[in-house]
Amino acid sequence: RHVEGWIASVPPGFIAADVTGRRVRNWVYALALLDGDFPSLAQAMEESLREQVGWLRENLHAKRNHRTLELFAVYIAGVWLDEREWTRFAMAELLANARADFLPDGVHVERSSHYHCIALRNLIEATELADDNGLAVPPELRDIVARASRFAHALHKPDGTIPALSDADCGDYRAMLGPAPMFAAVERFEHGGYTVMHGRGDSYLILDHGPLGEGNHGHLDCLSFEFASHGRSLIVDPGRYTYHEGDEENWRAAL
Repeated sequence: RHVEGWIASVPPGFIAADVTGRRVRNWVYALALLDGDFPSLAQAMEESLREQVGWLRENLHAKRNHRTLELFAVYIAGVWLDEREWTRFAMAELLANARADFLPDGVHVERSSHYHCIALRNLIEATELADDNGLAVPPELRDIVARASRFAHALHKPDGTIPALSDADCGDYRAMLGPAPMFAAVERFEHGGYTVMHGRGDSYLILDHGPLGEGNHGHLDCLSFEFASHGRSLIVDPGRYTYHEGDEENWRAAL
């Protein structure tokens, strides 16, 4: 009743494209879980999905992580509904967006640990979905995913979480990344502006010495660092406090 009522009352695109992208993705997951049950509901959802994806394709964000999320939504819907024109379009645009968004050392241009992993997750899921369904994946996209995955592995602290650099939440993304590569004691990601160090006692230090990230997810945090040892985070970056910038003191831009 809830879904059918929503379909009847809400036109496609009533809110931002990235929200539509999340809804499209989650509806496909829900349809997979229905597994043939409630066929009338499934039919109504699939008809609505075609409308939503049609709107989404005309209203994609121009670049960066929102566009990646939205393109993945088009891709997963195309796989589910067997719309191969959608999957070809989305895969080509995912490659173009990945080229623009990930630097040569694999760091995302927004220079946020959290948004790096979120954008990468969409690319990983798109390539895995393509492989599972016998669809083509450009070799260049696999190369970008590999570079971005290497940096994502390097981000993780000994306790398995990522540092909260820039607009970031903590989290553990190792399951999506697979086996970790071998790292030197000092790993420099010069384009992104990070250095990661590993030492005795399971010690870890990450130093941010790069420019402000693109978009609105970077912080004025040059020379910020996190330090961990013996499996514990000892010095941490506070990460995102608020997106609000309307007070007398703009804490997001405070020096």
